[in-house]
Amino acid sequence: MEFKNRENELITKDNIGDREFFHPRSVAIVATIIIITKKNTYVLMGQRGTGTPDFQGYWNMPCGYLDWNESATEAVYRELYEETGLDLPELLENSKVIKKDLEQPWYTNHLPDSNRQNVTLRFGAIVESDTLPFLTNVNCEPDEVSDLRWMKLDEVKDLECAFNHHGILEEYVKTWR
Repeated sequence: MEFKNRENELITKDNIGDREFFHPRSVAIVATIIIITKKNTYVLMGQRGTGTPDFQGYWNMPCGYLDWNESATEAVYRELYEETGLDLPELLENSKVIKKDLEQPWYTNHLPDSNRQNVTLRFGAIVESDTLPFLTNVNCEPDEVSDLRWMKLDEVKDLECAFNHHGILEEYVKTWR
């Protein structure tokens, strides 16, 4: 049998015994968080700051990479907290949950010819709440997020979004409606 893969590159051998480290494909996670209030429907969006490697000034839903020794769900919770200050378990506990795709992704892309060979996992939650939670970027990397907002759902289509996040949001809304 013939395969087109190449082995993961050996990065370094350290002085902690015979451990070897390899450069595998990265796992990216995306969190689509929607809140329905009495007046409107909102989605959590952040504007990429000057500390990001690309798409500075563009908007995106909270996203990031899976770290060593964490589940994808834990990565969603961590990235949300780091980038927005949102405690998602607390929000879910204190709101009426309409849709919750947090234990398993609602979408997976594993194809190597897309998204810099990242494996992408998309998670989401839709809740009803009387208020919009406070947002803060104090927990994130320096200059990673320049602005945070609960955007009205119908306003996102007019934004310049990184990583086709307006399209991803549209796809998630279709799974709900």
